[in-house]
Amino acid sequence: LLAPLPSTLPSIPSVTIEWTGTLLKFMKEQLCKPLSDYYTSSSTTIMSDDQKLALRQWQYCVNLIKHMYQEGLLERQETLQWILELLERPLRSTSSSEDGLFRLFLPLALQYMEEFVQSELLSRKISYLCSRKISQLCSGEPQSGGGVSPNSPAIHNTPTNSGNTQSSTGPQQSSNSLIATQGGTNTANTLSVIINEYLSCPHHRDLILGLSAILQVVTLECPTALVWNCIGEGKSTSVLNGSPLDHLPCSPAALPMPQRSTNPHVRSVRNQLKLGEELIKQRSQAAEGRWSCDKWQQSSAGVTTVKVLNALDALDRHSFERVDAGNSLDTLYAKIFPAANSTTSKDSPTTNQEETRVVYSVSQDKAVVEILCQWAVSGMRYGEHRAMAVAKLLEKRQAEVTSGAGNGESDTGDDKDSTNSVPTGLPVFQTLLMRFLDYDAPVLDENPSQANRTMFTNLVHLFAELIRHDVFSHDAYMCTLISRGDLNVANPPVGSTTPHPASNKPAATPMEDDSGLFDIKPKIEPNRTMDYDDSKIDDDLDKLLQHIKEEQQNSMDAPDSPKDDSGTLVPGGIGNVNPLETEGVGSADVKGKPSRHLLYTTHFPLPQDESSSHDCNQRHVLLYGVNKLRDEARHTVKRISKDICKLFSKKFSIDVAEGGKVKKHSRNEFNFESTTSRVQALSFFDQHVVTWQCSVTVLEMINTFASGNSNYLPVQEHVAFLFDLMELALNIDGLIDVCIQILKEVPEVEAQLAAKGSNLVRIYTPSLVLYVVGVLRRYHCCLLLSSEQTVAVFEALCRVVKHVSNPGDCCSVERCVLSHLYDLYSMCSLLKSRPHGGEPFSNAYPKIRAALYTSLQPTPSNHACTTFMTDVIMNIRRPVRIEPSWVRQLSESASNRYSFVCNAVVAVCNETDLDRLNDLGHLCAELTACCNTLSPEWLGVLMALCYSSNHTSYFMYVLSHVDIHDLSIHNSLAVFTSILIARHCFSLEDFVVHIALPSLLTLCKEGRGDADVDTEAGARLTCHLLLRLFKTI
Repeated sequence: LLAPLPSTLPSIPSVTIEWTGTLLKFMKEQLCKPLSDYYTSSSTTIMSDDQKLALRQWQYCVNLIKHMYQEGLLERQETLQWILELLERPLRSTSSSEDGLFRLFLPLALQYMEEFVQSELLSRKISYLCSRKISQLCSGEPQSGGGVSPNSPAIHNTPTNSGNTQSSTGPQQSSNSLIATQGGTNTANTLSVIINEYLSCPHHRDLILGLSAILQVVTLECPTALVWNCIGEGKSTSVLNGSPLDHLPCSPAALPMPQRSTNPHVRSVRNQLKLGEELIKQRSQAAEGRWSCDKWQQSSAGVTTVKVLNALDALDRHSFERVDAGNSLDTLYAKIFPAANSTTSKDSPTTNQEETRVVYSVSQDKAVVEILCQWAVSGMRYGEHRAMAVAKLLEKRQAEVTSGAGNGESDTGDDKDSTNSVPTGLPVFQTLLMRFLDYDAPVLDENPSQANRTMFTNLVHLFAELIRHDVFSHDAYMCTLISRGDLNVANPPVGSTTPHPASNKPAATPMEDDSGLFDIKPKIEPNRTMDYDDSKIDDDLDKLLQHIKEEQQNSMDAPDSPKDDSGTLVPGGIGNVNPLETEGVGSADVKGKPSRHLLYTTHFPLPQDESSSHDCNQRHVLLYGVNKLRDEARHTVKRISKDICKLFSKKFSIDVAEGGKVKKHSRNEFNFESTTSRVQALSFFDQHVVTWQCSVTVLEMINTFASGNSNYLPVQEHVAFLFDLMELALNIDGLIDVCIQILKEVPEVEAQLAAKGSNLVRIYTPSLVLYVVGVLRRYHCCLLLSSEQTVAVFEALCRVVKHVSNPGDCCSVERCVLSHLYDLYSMCSLLKSRPHGGEPFSNAYPKIRAALYTSLQPTPSNHACTTFMTDVIMNIRRPVRIEPSWVRQLSESASNRYSFVCNAVVAVCNETDLDRLNDLGHLCAELTACCNTLSPEWLGVLMALCYSSNHTSYFMYVLSHVDIHDLSIHNSLAVFTSILIARHCFSLEDFVVHIALPSLLTLCKEGRGDADVDTEAGARLTCHLLLRLFKTI
């Protein structure tokens, strides 16, 4: 970090060095005369013509330097070092007249602050200069031979205790005083008077504001440059010794700021400055202690920090895409929750034997549980598997704690005061998770950014998994909210304050007493008014339970829950709360806004099974009551579910008895975009309900056909649409379960199609399986977290392709299935130890590797192109049927392969219709699956398009008929290439290694001179293909 900044263009160093030296030499000459005379004179107020000309030349050259710097035409290090020398010049001079040059140099330095803060060394140097100058101005005395302007206010307001400001050559200063104001209250008041006089002085106002701005920018953007150091035992005069803030008479946050900013903005910046100062102080204290961790690690805070860092390191280093003996959920658990040390106690004074036992307290896992939740929710990490992994880790920890295995006894410390509102047998980590929701969990801002939305959706997914694994009790959560009044936001008492934060930022330090595991009642501070009456909690809960029972009987006559005549805890009903725009707070604030827990209650999904019916009914009553709002909410969900389920009615389904016809096509009758928007406008809970109901309909429809009791099958694209809705709803576990159930029915469906003599044999099920495999690949890490689901998927896929004897001669869908089986088998050691069917998969494993995972080399083909299969390409129709004669002709003739590839690629480049592109890609993928020798041909033609200048022997026919400079062909080629890679015609690795990297490297090598236009066009195409490929992964 302290190394000099590298040059932007190392390939032409001589030119940039020459330009930099010439310009900087000219700028130094401009400062000699006459410009320097004007700024160093204390009496001249009017510029002469020569001075005006010099100033214009100076300003022109400053602008020229800035432009050349931004374009990378100047040496960055030399330019920034020159600016530092300009600022240092007035400090080195013994003449006070040099002080005026600061007014000329400061604007130049401020322009480059964004560059200075990229280097700790440069930031430290410029902070050192500015701190010394401010100290010099405020003390009224010269430093290092420098002087003070004769009209400085400090001349008349010098503090009597001038020793408060320490020079760079003074004794070593402790890091504890880096940020503190030098001197006592009198000195601080005097300093304030001096700075105010500077601000009112037209000569010094810009000077003091500029110096302050530089220090404040460094504090915000590069605070480590201000950390205190001790080099040479404090005897060195280097800027690396001590801290630049040692020379500053006050903290950076106390320095003046421009007044054109609004007051809230100024306060926000000053708060950030104070945070930066605290960071500087903490690191300075560590440096003063020579960064010794011995004492720190022995403290309770140090032990907790080490535990958190170890857990975070284990999570980030764990490879979730594979499972083996050294990398599994068990090994990850052992790293995050290491075995506890035993403690010895004597149970009876009459016995001589000592029993060794470990008493578990939930507080010992508090920090780890918090970091697990933050890791799962954070937008700085990637993957839906995080929520599922955290839920499984906490489930395993809970099972270990409650069973006492390896822990002796457990001391959960139930809160006796809460027994009336929380049932017994709650999850171990209920209180810790409640605390996370109270203080650290994200909520949607009033105008949520994409990052804010991502964190909130991650939170919803996390608690959906925690509830599903019984790590978090939704029933206890509801009881807790009722007892605390967090859902009752009607008419909050005047002057009442909420015990929870009013924003997404962490609240003030919460109560630290963890003696009670289920401490659900907020502690009441002295003189704090209550916003609910806890004397009637038992009565209210009895009423609530009565409501739930009567709710199941569709009763409409019961009185509602606490203190709301409208029949709901939410004033105006939950319909007044926009699910995705609510500003969450801990509890109702004084303006009556909904609480953050109302937002969580609205969105947190619940399992849609009989065991969760009580929780669903309880949630429904709490949010909507037993009035008209409840019926409206139910009707909205039912209406959307009914509309989507129309896609799986007989009218929109495939009638096998009628030759696979569909009576009504959804493209004209159903608006997919509008339906998607309607579903996303629902809460995540309702989205889960809708997608669950639709998935049940689909599975029943497929099962009925598989059992021979129906002639109707769902359209494959409609099933894929349901998959998309489940993804948007974050119903990942439900999505994987649906895929497993569909795979189990596929062999029976195919058998029924064959028995009925349908023309959909080997057409319908491969298309459906392709969508399923796409989902399973997308959520590969989520799948591996469940050994049961992994085994079920593997065995079901094996049954789907059990008839394939040669992986090199099959359809493209079977090729995708075999590839996914290969990946599962390679990455999950559990599958290698289990027999799957009559023949072990280990026998098929090497055959699949030889057929699909052999490295390819692009084929340099240049045959005479014929019209082979041109009519097929131009008149392609769904479903695509491959004639054996096509495969035979392609396998036997290299000229036919060349002609087919050329004709297909030219047709793709001339096509703009997406459906036609998909059909062409499907045709090429099917033929490649039956004729593996086409794979290197596809790589060869892409190589010709992406860097033809170096490979003139590759597919000249394509280059003569396709203009690679035409940007309109990029999207078509990107879609086509994505289909080929997705159908395993060649691997993504082959494309990157043989095409993408050589194409871009060729451009880089030629870029030192005049790059060939064809090379540049090929590189543009390559970048577009890579962008499309990696955006779809």
